[in-house]
Amino acid sequence: MKKLSIVIITLNEKDYIGNLLDDLVAQSDIATIGDIIVCDGGSTDGTAEIVLEYKQILPIKLKTASRRGYGLQKNEGVESAKEDLLVFMDADIRIGADTAAIISQLLMTEPQQILVCPIRADSHKLRYRLGAKLVDTYFRFLTKSGYAAASGQCIAMSRQTFETLDGFDSKAIHGEDLDLLLRARKLKIDIKYASDVLVKTSMRRFETVGTIRLLLRYTRSEIHRVWNHGTIKKDYIGYDKKY
Repeated sequence: MKKLSIVIITLNEKDYIGNLLDDLVAQSDIATIGDIIVCDGGSTDGTAEIVLEYKQILPIKLKTASRRGYGLQKNEGVESAKEDLLVFMDADIRIGADTAAIISQLLMTEPQQILVCPIRADSHKLRYRLGAKLVDTYFRFLTKSGYAAASGQCIAMSRQTFETLDGFDSKAIHGEDLDLLLRARKLKIDIKYASDVLVKTSMRRFETVGTIRLLLRYTRSEIHRVWNHGTIKKDYIGYDKKY
């Protein structure tokens, strides 16, 4: 089985990054993980110190980005990655024990495809689960309709595919993952939902902003993204509080 390079971008994620790293330690086939690159945007809350605590048990590298930015930090993380299969994970997700093994197997079978994961709420509250399900259903509908949309919480591809697409848009405020998928669709690169991969998404933005208000913000942002062919240059969701 081919090894993975996992790229995680962070900015003040001390309350979440340890949970994800614990999940990586608990992988059923940890040998599948070639290296983990945490590209930090200048955290001041102790995120870096938590990451360094895992250096003895994970093949982890901590890198400071040249500046903050979702796409830019992902691209700079890849610069330090050594494997040919790339996985991009949000710092606040939780993953199942077989995640690395399943992704590696799927990319070995079809190395030209891009894998995206369903959105599942990391919460037992019904309103959050329904909100996550609504967003996931919308993204699936767009993808099946010939467009391209998915959450970038966990997205995987070969290095060759990444380079063919010239990586993520380093200038996008957010939506860099959706922009990449749209460009992939134009090049007829297959986008596949990895339904067997267990990834749970943090509901912190739903909790902070409110379910209805956040869904309205996502809707406004999505209209802008579709109208402008993928690239989002204005922050409609409130990510600018961090980036």
